[in-house]
Amino acid sequence: VWNANYFCFKQIEAHQETLRDLSVSPSGAKFVSCADENAAKLWDFPTFKEERTFNGHGWEVKTIDWHPSMSLVATGSKDFNIKLWDPRQSEAITTIYAHKSVVGRVRWSPNGQWLISGSRDQLIKMMDVRKMSIDKVFKGHTREITSLSWHPTAVGIFCSGSYDGQICHWDVAQDSKPVESLIGAHDGSIWALAYHPLGHLMVSGSHDNCTKFWARPRPGDPDPQEQIPKGRMYYTHVAQAEARKKALEAAAVDSKSAAKFVAGRADADDDEA
Repeated sequence: VWNANYFCFKQIEAHQETLRDLSVSPSGAKFVSCADENAAKLWDFPTFKEERTFNGHGWEVKTIDWHPSMSLVATGSKDFNIKLWDPRQSEAITTIYAHKSVVGRVRWSPNGQWLISGSRDQLIKMMDVRKMSIDKVFKGHTREITSLSWHPTAVGIFCSGSYDGQICHWDVAQDSKPVESLIGAHDGSIWALAYHPLGHLMVSGSHDNCTKFWARPRPGDPDPQEQIPKGRMYYTHVAQAEARKKALEAAAVDSKSAAKFVAGRADADDDEA
């Protein structure tokens, strides 16, 4: 656990296997974690003690995300299933049979209405939490989806990264094809995507050892292109950092400064999870 001065003041021996994902509760008092194990865990921030174990998946839990406003946690697993959990209970509320392969990412939308999932079956599926059913299927990737991130201010906009280094931008209000695709955005799998809170900057982390920044003009900024086709997201590669020798698996942009970011690396040498 790190403080605002980037000082590690607490280390928790949370899992026996590789840690895959973390998510903090809306209140900031709890967080959940998952690893290459059949169960996810709930933790208390003040005490850093394990409060609960979520058992129910038949294989490794690859991803976890806490709803932005409700006591609802989503997990995705190597057993191809998505489960929804009440953090106050140890048993799943429901199981969603959404994919035909490993579910590598689940992410709630900022408004809490939608849950998207990305899988090794090359599909992204969206569930409407009000219906508790799959509402839409997005097709466009030709390899495994390895990362997902919702735009912080534009409702219904999200991006995805895949095993072949492609980034796609999507709009839930349009058809199931990507609004824009950045083919060859990286030379390796894209393990992490994150937006600046204002939405004009995006950062990606990849197995090619690079962290790349992608910029979009903000309102009032000079437009480097005279005409941009309507509907295009228009993110252009503006900078990159190559500070590590192993794959970058996590990335986040500072909420107050676009000049600050963090990236995390994998400890394993293999390119697949």
